[in-house]
Amino acid sequence: MTWWRRRDDLPHRHSDMSDEGRARLARALSELLLREQGRGRICTVEALDRRGTVYFIAYSDDYLQSVNAHHDDHRIAPRTFRPTFSIVFAFCPADVSLELIAKLPPRIKTLAEGVFARSVLDQELGEWKPDASYELNVLKDGDFTLETDPQDDVVVHIRPLRLSMKNCGRQITLRADPQWPCVIFRMIDDVLDKEHVPRSAVNVTLVTFCFEFGARAGRRAGSVTFDVAHPNSCGLRNQSPDRVEIVMKYFRRWGIYAARPTDDSPSAA
Repeated sequence: MTWWRRRDDLPHRHSDMSDEGRARLARALSELLLREQGRGRICTVEALDRRGTVYFIAYSDDYLQSVNAHHDDHRIAPRTFRPTFSIVFAFCPADVSLELIAKLPPRIKTLAEGVFARSVLDQELGEWKPDASYELNVLKDGDFTLETDPQDDVVVHIRPLRLSMKNCGRQITLRADPQWPCVIFRMIDDVLDKEHVPRSAVNVTLVTFCFEFGARAGRRAGSVTFDVAHPNSCGLRNQSPDRVEIVMKYFRRWGIYAARPTDDSPSAA
């Protein structure tokens, strides 16, 4: 699983990581899954805090499976077992955001997000309008640069970039020469017909980012590559928390991610 779905309309609340809070979430998820899918009779929830983002990992019973296996007398016979599957919530109070990753239909993901808010935030979520969490059209600017701070010792490249026409299903995927990755921003004009298809007629809907980290005290050199899709899907959360923190710093600076304003205030918690 690589795609995390993000919503930014949660309240300013502290999540309940206590045994009681986790048990409450486990019971509510079990009830939801049994009602909607006939699975999830037993559910166990673990929680951990990583750099201000609280992760709730739910392990729910999946459907019964059967395999052929050798028994002690060396005979082949069917064995049944019930594996678990994971539902992971990542709640960031600072951004009032919730990210969810699970192999569930979109409708049930929405219900699971509501269950999470009631169980560990003591809050009802309103109807979610999937506004953009990631604004990729800033990359259409031919003068856009992926500038970073020297102290972070990180270089950023864009691999593929997908343009989607606004009024039809046509798409264009751009890939720059690896030796000249920054020219991808100028390639947009190269491939568009400025008279019939100007920049204003397309949206940037999918981008693959590569962040290359230099070695520093307490940090190994390495790179992370992940996709961001408009409006609210991203694979970044699968990376280590320290690198997620740096990536989000630049996403905010570049205007790719901006937290949605909320009527709640921290004092309401």
